[in-house]
Amino acid sequence: PSRRPKKKRNARRRSKKISRLAARQQLAELLRCGGSKKRPKRRLGLKRRRAEQEAKEKEERAAQEQKDLEARREAAARRASSLRRQQKEAEEKARAEKEESRAGGQR
Repeated sequence: PSRRPKKKRNARRRSKKISRLAARQQLAELLRCGGSKKRPKRRLGLKRRRAEQEAKEKEERAAQEQKDLEARREAAARRASSLRRQQKEAEEKARAEKEESRAGGQR
């Protein structure tokens, strides 16, 4: 007896599944861009533009903060180095004076 070939219904099911997944991803994307769940494509352009603008501003703010932080750190480093130099100079001066006084006492 000849075996009857099995009915192939997987391909159609797979394509359906893929399209469902694609639709779900698309919906998720639209919702991220600020659409409503019932009518996701309505007034999207405006909301997307606003979201992009906000993202841009946020990034600019972050960059500015980073720059400020860097500048502050640099200024602090400069201040510290100048302080250290002043301290060193003061110590040298004190040592020189001590030496002079010692030398004067020996004479």
